Amino acid sequence: MLFDNIKSAFQSLILPGKECAVNKKLLTNIPAFISVFCIAGLLCADEPPTAPPATEVKEAPAAVSTKTETAVEPTADLKKALDGYVSAYNERNVDALLSYWSAGGVYTTSNGNQIQGIEELKESFTSYFADLDKSTRLEVPEYEHEMISPKIARETGIAMLYQEGQDPERSEYTAYYIREGDEWKLESLEELVIVPEVSNYEQLQPLEWMIGEWVIDGNKSDTTVTFTNKWTMNQNFIISNFTITTDGQTEMSGAQLIGWDPVAETLRSWIFDSQGGFGTGSWSENNGHWSLRMLFQTNEGETASAINIYTPIDMDTYQFESVSRERGGQLLPSIEKVTAHRVVD
Repeated sequence: MLFDNIKSAFQSLILPGKECAVNKKLLTNIPAFISVFCIAGLLCADEPPTAPPATEVKEAPAAVSTKTETAVEPTADLKKALDGYVSAYNERNVDALLSYWSAGGVYTTSNGNQIQGIEELKESFTSYFADLDKSTRLEVPEYEHEMISPKIARETGIAMLYQEGQDPERSEYTAYYIREGDEWKLESLEELVIVPEVSNYEQLQPLEWMIGEWVIDGNKSDTTVTFTNKWTMNQNFIISNFTITTDGQTEMSGAQLIGWDPVAETLRSWIFDSQGGFGTGSWSENNGHWSLRMLFQTNEGETASAINIYTPIDMDTYQFESVSRERGGQLLPSIEKVTAHRVVD
């Protein structure tokens, strides 16, 4: 009977206008029906209600330590040991040098030979200093210390050997020190000679006078030509940027790259201009005159050629002229001598 009344009550709510023989007091107390319905469901269940699963209690995360271990800093004693070693070397004092080594110290030379122990080191240093030029001196312009542990340190750096009349000899090295009492002793020292980069500077050096900024003012016109010449790519090339202006307006600009041709054993140029033209040339020197024989192709597809002549007068002046000029099979007038002046800041 109870469930029939509940059914009728819900039908009257869901289907408006349908007659229902339910007591009006019952309709006005819908929440009570719902409560009774829920209770009836619990009472009629085949199995007793089960308790909700126990809530898992999570352990609080372990505290994270925010303490940072303080790195062991290099001590001033390492710098003192380095300075003392350099001084002993420059004084040719073998005993003083050996005082910075541990008893079993190992020195690895740049060619891979190893010298180990005080006795071998003493013999090697004595022989080395006997043949060393008196003007030779050692400098260590760059170095860095790193503490491996409180009693072990690593030193990396660059050593320079200077000798009168010779190019400096540059080498890299790695050294390990161990702490013995209050002193740092060399446990190992390995030297690596730095191989210099290949450069054609020697072949290009005769044109070094061109380096800098130059300006040529036309003798009978308002045309100005400026050149900015610089070393580039480990002094394997000279790059020359040029600009031609007339009445303050740029007519053309371009670049010339001068380098050494090892096959032809001559200086060569590669030229490019802002109008799309390009060309090559070869250099030669005769009685102080530098000639550049050029073969050029214009942006219109015509071929052109000329011989440009550069004559240095002094460090800040040279003369320029262009002869044997031709374009598209037609001869062109020569460019008479003009003077280029170095631009001084």
